Amino acid sequence: LEAIEAKARGSAGGKEVAAVAIATSWGESVGLVYSGAQDVDFAALEELSVAAKPQRVLWVEALPRLISGKADLVAIAELLSE
Repeated sequence: LEAIEAKARGSAGGKEVAAVAIATSWGESVGLVYSGAQDVDFAALEELSVAAKPQRVLWVEALPRLISGKADLVAIAELLSE
């Protein structure tokens, strides 16, 4: 997930991104949430393998955060599952 985030962060111009595993009917896939400009071209993610390529990409105004300030990965996974 860190490698996916690094590629996405490069495409998003350093904006906040978070990649998480999301449940699907056939197992798990990758979901990506990002903030910043809505019209980001994530072409760099095309270089990833099929298994690593995010199946869902979602823009949010701001990433959900825990009290500690870290990204709330549970809340992010829930957003991607909606």
